[in-house]
Amino acid sequence: MTGKDCELLYNPFIQYPHKKLFRLVYCGRLTAEKGGDLIDKFLTVLDSRNVDYKLYVYSNKRVFDNPNVIYLGTRLDAGQFLTRENYDYIIVPSKNEGYCYSLIQALSNGLPAIVTPCPVFKELGVHDKNSITLNFDASNCDEVIDKLLTKTFKFKYTPPLDRWNEVFVNEKSTYDRAYTKIMSVKKYYDLTLQKSVKPNTVYEVQKYRAQQLIDAGVAVSV
Repeated sequence: MTGKDCELLYNPFIQYPHKKLFRLVYCGRLTAEKGGDLIDKFLTVLDSRNVDYKLYVYSNKRVFDNPNVIYLGTRLDAGQFLTRENYDYIIVPSKNEGYCYSLIQALSNGLPAIVTPCPVFKELGVHDKNSITLNFDASNCDEVIDKLLTKTFKFKYTPPLDRWNEVFVNEKSTYDRAYTKIMSVKKYYDLTLQKSVKPNTVYEVQKYRAQQLIDAGVAVSV
């Protein structure tokens, strides 16, 4: 101490707002099975810690009463926007999952994820080099946020197509093995095929995926 007037630049006992804006994205149905309740808990802790963030939601439901949540509606071509240029993390808090197309797309684009310890994610090659794990009960939100604020990710991810073929015939696999035929009724971008599908194209997809496309009005059952 010199006896001169001093300016307090930082007080370690005060929790200051974070400068970086974190751009989170969710793509899918906002249901309990897909972890909608976990997202709500996670956002509450983000707010309590004064983290500056926006959550961009590709979904047909509006369930969060939060000014930091931006709804973008349902888009079958949403996968092409899941990049590091547009977002910082994709959040996939599913309690049960099949072949998670949005997660595969995001990781393939180098976008890290916040995921639950869902068994299928391990089969898809999700680990601590490309993701942060949020517990099923969201009990470790603070730990996840600490990593979100301090950890950097740089990885190369390739969808495990060979692994998919190996586990597809395994009865213990968590993948949905039931396929069905559908026919497109208009042009759209298919995340599974990774290309635009022309009208009147007949092909096979997993049953739950077929239902999504039928509900979206881009395909019919055949």
